[in-house]
Amino acid sequence: MVNRTKKGRFLKPTQVARYNQQLKNLHKSSEECDQLVNLDTFVPLFDTQSTPAAGSTLDDHSYIQSTGSFDEINEAFFSGKLRALDFTRHVVDLQALFNNMKCVDCANVSLKFKDAVGVLPAGICGHLVIRCYNCLRFVQVAMGKTHSSPHGQQIFDVNTKLATGMYHSGIGPVQLNNLFTSMNLPNISESLIRRRCDEVGPVLEDLAEESTSKALCEEGHLSATNSIESTGITASADGAYQRRGSGRCYNSLSGTATLIGKKTGKIVGFSARYKRCRKCDVAKAKHRTPNKHASQCKEDTDKIEKSIDSVVLHQFGDHVKCGEWCNMKENPTARHKNLPWGADLQNEKLKTDLLTLFRDLDPSKLSRLDSSNCNESFNNTLRSKAPKDKHYSESGSLAYRLSAAVCQKNEGYNYVAKVHEKLGLSPGTATTSLASIRDRDVHRKREVSKTKEFKLQRQKLKSERSGETRSQEVREGDSYSSNLLGDTPDPDMEVIPGPSDVCNAKTIVYYDLETTGLTGQHQEF
Repeated sequence: MVNRTKKGRFLKPTQVARYNQQLKNLHKSSEECDQLVNLDTFVPLFDTQSTPAAGSTLDDHSYIQSTGSFDEINEAFFSGKLRALDFTRHVVDLQALFNNMKCVDCANVSLKFKDAVGVLPAGICGHLVIRCYNCLRFVQVAMGKTHSSPHGQQIFDVNTKLATGMYHSGIGPVQLNNLFTSMNLPNISESLIRRRCDEVGPVLEDLAEESTSKALCEEGHLSATNSIESTGITASADGAYQRRGSGRCYNSLSGTATLIGKKTGKIVGFSARYKRCRKCDVAKAKHRTPNKHASQCKEDTDKIEKSIDSVVLHQFGDHVKCGEWCNMKENPTARHKNLPWGADLQNEKLKTDLLTLFRDLDPSKLSRLDSSNCNESFNNTLRSKAPKDKHYSESGSLAYRLSAAVCQKNEGYNYVAKVHEKLGLSPGTATTSLASIRDRDVHRKREVSKTKEFKLQRQKLKSERSGETRSQEVREGDSYSSNLLGDTPDPDMEVIPGPSDVCNAKTIVYYDLETTGLTGQHQEF
């Protein structure tokens, strides 16, 4: 007699008696019990740490019928990992579930839902455990599609897509579980999420590198075609920190930089830099060397040369050299939008120094300058993937999220389906359909933003907001600034002056409104 557990360890006599008693409680007749407790025929139970093939049975042991409780079955055969059918909700692929509803040991006999015992969860999916009515064995039915990992383990497709969705939506494991548990979906362990992120992340990085290489070639081709002499490409560059600056303190632990081509509007280069790495910190604490790992007037030179002085002179009220863009030539009463009180600058020495500085600039380089709005737009996309109030830079998460943002910029929302295809997963009808809708919406907004009507309306709204702000500042005065009361005498905190001391002609009554506004704090009678 070989007394072994499902893990391969030998059983102690007390453990053998416990197993025998548990098996006896599951059956009615003593003859069936004798058959079950014979450890010569006891087959190791299925290891629930790995994912079995669809339709596989729990063991090779046949028995007639069980009258044990759910807890007894769970403890005896599933090591306490079985969950009741109404314990939580799960994401189920109906087609895959129907295809797997069969017992392979009974010549693919169809299983019945009424014979379901419970669920073995695996992320947001899992296996439905059903007792075969023909052979009376426990069969684990996969409730979704699976694929093989490099180590041969079967992984549910929906769990891998979960990692892609997490990067795409810009949330982390905490927010993910908050959402799932609110819908009574299973709480997913961070270790499972991390394994799936490690599966998706390298694919995202590869796709981003392929996309930028393709965009760089396209940018070079368009630049060579549209220019007389080869001068390389024109691109705008910008960087962003992953932590907000306070005005005096800029100590972000990570930052990103992008290079966007002028002709294509696509990212042709990107990078990320980190101050800290969790794996390096752990290795340093253990005094060992860390293993190798990842961290993560355009085109008119002559016109610009002639009108470069107007950039300075315009600010000092001299509009002789200004072009059509200046509305002060026709309307002398117009005011500056970017100077204090809209007034002209007056310092002649400042004007001389600025003219000297501007005249030293190279007009040929200035003629190829363009707006960096596209970089700012990408930074907004990156912030949606990696919010600044979350810290992702100590692991590979920030690099994966940066790659996701690059893919969305270059390939559109359909990059999610492309990532799934590279992983050997189905793109998903809903995924591709929503991506098409989002891409069309982005294209429509981009075209509308180029129209003159849209730009005029945007300027009008901005002017209205600025006017409202200035009006409030005039009525309320300064309400928030550094050293706001620095130049005023210290108030008397002990004696409240009487009416005669303040104003002999009027009686002033003070009352506290307990509000934050600075108007209406007193009333004169």
